[in-house]
Amino acid sequence: MDQNILDTPIAEVKGIGPKRAWAFQSEDIFTLGHLLNFIPRRYLDKRKPTPICDLGQKDFALVKGIVTSIITVGLGKASRMVVTIADETSYLNLVWFNFKHFMLKQFRKGQKLLASGEVSYFKGFQMLHPEIELLTIKKNNDDKLYSFHPCYSLPESLKKKGIGQKVLRNIILDALQRIENIDDPIPESILKDLDLPSLITAYRDLHFPQELERAIRGRQRLAFNELFFFQLMMAKRRSDSIQSQMGIQFKPTWKLVNSLIKSLPFQLTNAQKRVLAEIKGDMLSGGQMHRLLEGEVGSGKTIVALIAMLMAVESGFQAALMAPTEILASQHYQKIQVYLEQFKELKVAFLTGGVSKVQKNKLKDQIASGEINILIGTHALLQGDVKPSKLGIVVVDEQHRFGVIQRSTLSEKGLNPEILVMTATPIPRSLALAYFGDMDLSVIDELPPGRASIVTFTRDDRKRRELYNFIRKQVEQGRQAYFVYPLVEESEILDLKAATQAYEEMTERVFPELRVDLIHGRMKEELKNGVMERFRAGESHILVSTTVIEVGIDVPNANVMVIEHAERFGLSQLHQLRGRIGRGEFKSYCILMVKPPLSENAQRRIQVMCKTGDGFKIAEEDLRIRGPGSFFGIRQHGLPDFAIADFVEDNILMRKAREEAFELIKADPDLNLKEHQLLRKVFIGEYEKKFHLYNIG
Repeated sequence: MDQNILDTPIAEVKGIGPKRAWAFQSEDIFTLGHLLNFIPRRYLDKRKPTPICDLGQKDFALVKGIVTSIITVGLGKASRMVVTIADETSYLNLVWFNFKHFMLKQFRKGQKLLASGEVSYFKGFQMLHPEIELLTIKKNNDDKLYSFHPCYSLPESLKKKGIGQKVLRNIILDALQRIENIDDPIPESILKDLDLPSLITAYRDLHFPQELERAIRGRQRLAFNELFFFQLMMAKRRSDSIQSQMGIQFKPTWKLVNSLIKSLPFQLTNAQKRVLAEIKGDMLSGGQMHRLLEGEVGSGKTIVALIAMLMAVESGFQAALMAPTEILASQHYQKIQVYLEQFKELKVAFLTGGVSKVQKNKLKDQIASGEINILIGTHALLQGDVKPSKLGIVVVDEQHRFGVIQRSTLSEKGLNPEILVMTATPIPRSLALAYFGDMDLSVIDELPPGRASIVTFTRDDRKRRELYNFIRKQVEQGRQAYFVYPLVEESEILDLKAATQAYEEMTERVFPELRVDLIHGRMKEELKNGVMERFRAGESHILVSTTVIEVGIDVPNANVMVIEHAERFGLSQLHQLRGRIGRGEFKSYCILMVKPPLSENAQRRIQVMCKTGDGFKIAEEDLRIRGPGSFFGIRQHGLPDFAIADFVEDNILMRKAREEAFELIKADPDLNLKEHQLLRKVFIGEYEKKFHLYNIG
């Protein structure tokens, strides 16, 4: 049977029809395939009902009992029907509000039944509007008793159309019968290697398993489907890139690189050496490098990127580094200038929106003539009239702050230059394989020796005077401190302290004897840069800021970070902010100021921050809390919301899917082999239609 049956419109599925279709469509269920991917949230084992005496509030349970009484209480809209059942251990009330009188006739004393639902407490344990299965004396429902039944998370839109658990089960049961002979697009050899069931077996076991282990395997197979097709897209994109965009075969002299490494006041870590070997392999291969360089704040990504840029310069090419903010770009420029001070023959340029028109025009001419060896800047590098004559490598810092189109725009300014993307945001490997799946991954998982430890703890307003005294003592010892606020101006809705108000209060009343500065995103670039220079030089003691300091600020003498309303920040932001301290030899302190009561997720975030400084553990928890689409703070174009696969739980499955997809594309780049024709058809349908990312073949 053709795979097209899965594309059957939801309105044509038996038991749904046009009147109910819109309710399913409002939940993003448009086809029969979408319906079958609507997975149960739990299963009820009808062979093992829960004893009534073991029930607790908010339990979702199935019980078996005998009806002992049937009564109605109240009148009109306030009326309710209460059916009390008992087993050998206790009693339970089954309650229906606004019941229909014909429902009374369904029950009689002494009748056996199964009831399932959420347990609550009101003058005893009860179930509101439970699902009921009557056990007749004639059949005793043995055929249903010894089985698992799925329970779905039903949204209100479906309930309003009369679609309860039993109705939905019947709809899905009929849908399963329609796909009994469906063809499987995944090659049998792959399924055999991974010991995965066929597609129809997976759907049947997911919804109506004979054993829970089979439900788990069914879900695993369907999750693999989503991950495999997505990784197939990544593999195809990478394959097309290699075929159509041959890179540059660099031939460095190693003179500049070796001189730089010898002049460094520190030894490269083993992790840095390993990553450099990976980058070197790319640049000498002749293929175009597409590599993600991931590393904690302070792990030494910048020096690795600079060595890669020098390899390009030594080979007669230009290099470019693009950063998301002028502050970060300026910091890169200053740091690289120091590193390259010994190389008088090299010219490094700084180009941002704040550069004067006269200076900008002069720089553009020097860039176009090849006089500039290394170009550092912000999005100003993307301007159409910035035309490097021989761009060999592009380094993009904090890539998630740029769009994919912006990154490709810069890469198109050269002859297929090498692409090195850096991020200080620790990314769980499963997410990296998805979002950056068409790139090779390098991780600097080792911090340089001598980095100070960071003590992290929480405080609230009751300890504020104690906090101020602590900071005053740190400043007396020669240290500096950050105060970070989530907003620039007072908000009556969020009731947050504003950075501007805090700055005025600290200047006038709290720390009148100290130099306090203010920085926020609405300030002009020259003012922001001036504030940062004063703080970096130690001329100011305390910097009150918004999250503009989140990325890239490097002041080794600052050892205290106070984050106000820490419950309002995401885990990734909190980790980035904490990374601004602990960069020198001094013991550092991150104080998370919170305003109780905290939501459950806020409590989880704060606990994780206090418990660990491991960015990858923090990232894993962040992914669990927020999900993949929101991990970077925005919904990422091209990153699907999988219906079944889970980025955290299916980490190993993601790797297996990637391995199989890349091997298959390597063997059959255009999926032209006879055994891959159905796979090709489904693949084109999925990714040309849904994501419009490219055409194949």
